[in-house]
Amino acid sequence: MRILGLFLWNRHLDKNHTAIVKYLKIKGWLVAISIIASLFIFFFVEIAFISKLITGSYYFENNIIARCMEAIASAMAVTIHLIATNRYLEQWALRILNSINQIILFSGVMGLDLNANAIFMWSIIICVSISALISWIQIMNLQNKDF
Repeated sequence: MRILGLFLWNRHLDKNHTAIVKYLKIKGWLVAISIIASLFIFFFVEIAFISKLITGSYYFENNIIARCMEAIASAMAVTIHLIATNRYLEQWALRILNSINQIILFSGVMGLDLNANAIFMWSIIICVSISALISWIQIMNLQNKDF
């Protein structure tokens, strides 16, 4: 996915070798939400199945909310990669939402153990995503002035 993304990314650079920023329209949002919903159903079933197959148990077996949060995080991660490959600004907003989801999942709120390392990692990802979102908005504003 990353190699394909790099190939597609390099085909859409402006004269300053900056990515041409796009944003999703209503149809794009509907497609993204459809992909997330479809993958959510797939991951909700598949992650537990594969985990049980490999280890004999599944960590979120008795916690349906945590299982849903894990499935939505996986579905969003795949969708974010698809959106990022096509240079859409909304990838950063989805990364922030996904990171918040992960922080909630690993914070101990769900009745699971607190995982400080995961919380720290996802907090850093939120900071990077906010910075990138601001940067991409600035780039998009500059690109729109050129037209």
